[in-house]
Amino acid sequence: LIDGSARLWWRVLEEVVFAQEQIQVVFDGRLQSFETNTTKQKNSAFHKIYWALRRMPHDTQIAAIDDLERRYVKKAAELQGSSPAASWQMLSEMLDSGLLTIGAHTITHDALSKLPESRVRKEMAGSRNRLEEKLGTSPKHFAYPYGDAESASRREFEIAKSLGFATAVTTRKGVVLQDHIEHLYALPRVSLNGDYQQSRYVTLFLSGAPFYLARGLRRLDVN
Repeated sequence: LIDGSARLWWRVLEEVVFAQEQIQVVFDGRLQSFETNTTKQKNSAFHKIYWALRRMPHDTQIAAIDDLERRYVKKAAELQGSSPAASWQMLSEMLDSGLLTIGAHTITHDALSKLPESRVRKEMAGSRNRLEEKLGTSPKHFAYPYGDAESASRREFEIAKSLGFATAVTTRKGVVLQDHIEHLYALPRVSLNGDYQQSRYVTLFLSGAPFYLARGLRRLDVN
């Protein structure tokens, strides 16, 4: 995000849906239309398109995003030219504070499971090398882009280990437990995303209670 090598397609999609009253997207070679006139329609369209794009094979996804940007090229160009990321100076100041650790997260933010192994290694190692070059310290930890089971699994875990990272985190929800000593490259994560922007959620999530309750409810559903 800092160097601009990651494509912020989800942000482009968000802004296009916000600005338009109707949008068209190519899925599986077919042009599909989505009404985006009301707030409810915009929310519905965004989530449908976002998850459809997330689940596509890499090349198909890129083609669909290219087509979306061609249709709304001015808006897309404006967004790609204005990154919301922190600067290298900000990261350096944060690192110097001693309050945090900076980890690697790939170069382009593509879903690693959809890429060939050689590209996955380049993404992981390249991100670490770039951070070391700019910040003077080599990251020991890695976070998988998207981080769900469809974006990172056993192959990616093994690659992270082979590249010498100490740990790697997914976005599978949960707190780290003793058993995770056997799964250091597939650690769960507590996510404080846009839905949980209140300090009281931090204490609740770090207790682990919501994740235990969720597992219990899933077991009840199965039974």
